[in-house]
Amino acid sequence: VAEFAHFTLMLLHAMRAELAGLRAFVFVDGVADVTRVLEEAEVDLDPRLLVTVPGVIAGDGHSDYGRALGAFVERYDGAVGAGTTVLITGDARTNLRGSGVESLRVIRHRCRRLYWFNPEPAGEWDDPDSALAEYRELCDGVFEVRNLSQLAAAVAAII
Repeated sequence: VAEFAHFTLMLLHAMRAELAGLRAFVFVDGVADVTRVLEEAEVDLDPRLLVTVPGVIAGDGHSDYGRALGAFVERYDGAVGAGTTVLITGDARTNLRGSGVESLRVIRHRCRRLYWFNPEPAGEWDDPDSALAEYRELCDGVFEVRNLSQLAAAVAAII
């Protein structure tokens, strides 16, 4: 996932010039708005810098989608509206913690579209610590995105 975080940051950096109003959030077991960090960053932003942003790590530093999604709904209520497209990038691995699917349901209810880009091979999505099956029901599309070809295919499917 660390390599994918770097890939995602480069994607967001490129997208921010094209999409007015783009906001970016980073999560581990907490969540933080990193829009300003992206705006001020060089093209090659080190993803390790983002975990130092207050709020990204709120507990033990292990992925906790339930906690992160809940914190997003609680703290960033105004970030998602009827015209918003939400793109979540992550492996959906809960470390056998709560999935936060109810918080994702709130986000889905508020937004226009919800997509998920997963860096893991699709064959690994149904492991016991993956909540992707729950999340998929709420998404307009779930895509394996491990390289530029898959990214291009996902974007083509969305547009």
